[in-house]
Amino acid sequence: MSHWQIASRSLRALEAITDGLPAGKAPRFDTRGPTERLHEISSNTSNTLSDGDSYVATGAWPIAAFWGTHSALAMAGVLAGGGGGWLLWMAIGLFGVLRQTSNVVRVNPRRILVREGLAGRAERHIALTQLSAVWVQQGRFGRSLNIGRVGMQLTTGEVVWGPVIAHPTQTKRAIANAVGRRAFR
Repeated sequence: MSHWQIASRSLRALEAITDGLPAGKAPRFDTRGPTERLHEISSNTSNTLSDGDSYVATGAWPIAAFWGTHSALAMAGVLAGGGGGWLLWMAIGLFGVLRQTSNVVRVNPRRILVREGLAGRAERHIALTQLSAVWVQQGRFGRSLNIGRVGMQLTTGEVVWGPVIAHPTQTKRAIANAVGRRAFR
C-alpha cells in the first residue's frame, strides 16, 4: 500500500470523526412526519428564488466552535510541555474546524450544489427536476442549536444526504420553493 493510499484512508477516518451527526436512514414516506413530497408543492409567489438568486447554507458553526475549543485546549497542552499526543489532538481539532466550515448547500433556480468534506473535497450537483422529496434530520441537540442535515430523495429512489449545516429547515424551504417555482414555469 502506497503512502498516498494510507494518507487517503487516514483522511477519510478523520472526516468520519469530525462529521458531527450520523446520517441515518431515509424516513418513512407517509402523510405525517417531516417529509415534504415535492410534486405536491403549489406555486408560492412570495419567498421564492428569482432567476439570479440563490440560497446558501454553510457548515454548522456550533460544531466548528467545539472543534476550535478542542484544538485550543490541545494547544494549551502543547505549550505546557505536552508531547505528540497533544499535537495529534490539536490536528484533529483543526481538521474538525476545516471540515465544518467547508460544508455548503447552495440552492439556485436550476440545481442544488452539495459540497462536503475537508476543503469541499466531495461535491455533487443535483438538478431540481430529479428531486421527489426533501426532509430535515435533527435531534434535540440539533434543534436547540439550529443545525442538522437535509435529506433528499431523487426520482430514481436514491437518497442523498447533505452535510451538517446551519439552518436546515430554511434550506428545506428554499429547495421546496425552488422546485415549486421550476414546476410552474
